[in-house]
Amino acid sequence: MPTLHEALELINGRILVILQLRTYEVESLYRSLATLETGNLLLYSLFDPSKLRDVVTATGIGAYVTLGRARDPTAELDRLHARFGPQLTMVDVMSKHLTPAFLAKANELGVLVGLAGDRHEDYALTRGDPGPWQSAFNSGALFFWTRHPYTVLQLLYE
Repeated sequence: MPTLHEALELINGRILVILQLRTYEVESLYRSLATLETGNLLLYSLFDPSKLRDVVTATGIGAYVTLGRARDPTAELDRLHARFGPQLTMVDVMSKHLTPAFLAKANELGVLVGLAGDRHEDYALTRGDPGPWQSAFNSGALFFWTRHPYTVLQLLYE
């Protein structure tokens, strides 16, 4: 099993990598990232937003945040941008929150937006209804989360 540093060296900036911050030693992470090109990296933490802010601030690497539990994702996007500034690079929301107003706000702030389709859209798909995914493709989202990537890709290219 390669180390984080070895894996990132191998990738060498060719693909987007989202590093989920769970359990790690901060100094070790900084050392691993210090000598690498980090333009293709984003940091993500579902469980500890303050840790995410600290590491993003210390490393200069962009932040990726999921807004799936936010009651008001547009207001939350404003709060996150106030916290992270231009380092807030990417967010995802559920389809019910992917509104023209939300997309306009994200565009204004320079934040990329994805659709978290692993609930509503995937549930419908498992019940034989591809409609919600077909609608999602025209939602303005730039990327999609799913538990059924093969099936969603088939729908996308139909």
